[in-house]
Amino acid sequence: MTLDFLTLHERAIRDAVSATKLIRAELASGSCWRNASIAKIVPELSRRIIERACETIKLRANADGECVGGEIMDSLREAGVELGANHIEILRAKNLLVRSMESGGEAYPADILQDYANRIPISTALRFLNQALVRID
Repeated sequence: MTLDFLTLHERAIRDAVSATKLIRAELASGSCWRNASIAKIVPELSRRIIERACETIKLRANADGECVGGEIMDSLREAGVELGANHIEILRAKNLLVRSMESGGEAYPADILQDYANRIPISTALRFLNQALVRID
């Protein structure tokens, strides 16, 4: 019985080593990332969180059509909770939003998302969220 267990164990280790070598070869060649899009990396739940946050931001705008940047993060958090997402999924959606804001030219996107003092136009907030949605596609 011990001999059979050792044989199975040795076979499992050998298979794991060969799989690791294959993965390293693919990563080294770069062929696995050439045709990859962010949609293959970002789950559908992140898309739904951002879409729901867009709807919430529209409702939170004041009469002048403005909101604060912190409300964007609050709406992401609330959308994630409403959809039953765990904390990691909400952080993934926030990370996607910050990366899309950076690629859109914002110098300090995390500061904007934590700012409750300065108001920004609702069109700017929706542009940030829509850029994140386009980045998923």
